[in-house]
Amino acid sequence: MHESLGLSAIQVGILLSVNRWVRLLTNTWAHHAAERQAASRLLPAALTLGTATTALYAVASSFTVLLVARLLWGLAWSFIRHSGVGAVMQDVPFTAAGQAMGFYNGVSRIDSATGLFGGALLIDGVGFHAGVLILAGISLLGVPLAMRAFNGPRKH
Repeated sequence: MHESLGLSAIQVGILLSVNRWVRLLTNTWAHHAAERQAASRLLPAALTLGTATTALYAVASSFTVLLVARLLWGLAWSFIRHSGVGAVMQDVPFTAAGQAMGFYNGVSRIDSATGLFGGALLIDGVGFHAGVLILAGISLLGVPLAMRAFNGPRKH
């Protein structure tokens, strides 16, 4: 499939690995930002950036543009992860922190597996560009859901 996108195998490898590298470099920054800023602001912003970069994958054909999009997606993921962890830890009693983090991580992993499997089926069914645009649209639904999650009283 990478040939149909105009990418060499080494370029695909770089695109796949740069996401991890940028997350290693931005995790500390995201952690400090999550300590200073409310998750109610950071999470919707990070989800918006993640959605925008996902949509960019569908319309870009240049390796350089895809590389920048992948770097920005890794940055967004650092903020998504730290905002989510911070929100969980802020909203649960100390005695339930381990259980809450286990639940959060479980849901996150199920979501990742579902996205990978569903995305593969979608891209096989409708093609790469249309499939990625559909995935970006689905991701966009997370922005208002994240904003809504922080409104009103929350129970432990």
